[in-house]
Amino acid sequence: MTLKERCQAGEAKLEQVSISLLDPRPEVLDRCEADLQEVIALLESETADSSSGVTDRVSERPDLLRLRHRIRLLAMQAQHATNLCQGWAQLGMSEGYTDQGRPVLPASEPQSSYEV
Repeated sequence: MTLKERCQAGEAKLEQVSISLLDPRPEVLDRCEADLQEVIALLESETADSSSGVTDRVSERPDLLRLRHRIRLLAMQAQHATNLCQGWAQLGMSEGYTDQGRPVLPASEPQSSYEV
C-alpha cells in the first residue's frame, strides 16, 4: 500500500470517528480510541514505497496536508466530546457550579465507624 493509499484509508477512518463523535458517550469514545489506534498502525506501517525518491514525496504532499487538516479537526472534536463527558460526570457528582465555574460538591456527612 502506497503512502497515498494509506493517507486516503486513514482519512476515511477518521471520518468515521468524526461521525461517531457526534454522539459523545463514554462507550463511543472507547470505540473511537480503538479506531484511532488502527489509523496509527496503518500510517506507521512500512512499505516498499518508503524508499521512493524525493519527486514522489512531493506529489504525496497534498495527501499528507489533507490528512493533517483532518487530524486537527478531529482533535478539536475529540476534546469537545471529552470535555462534555467529564462535565456530565462532574454534574452527577456535584450540586451545580459557583459563580466562578467551580463545582459545588455536596457536604459530606461524617462517616459512622463500626470499629470497636
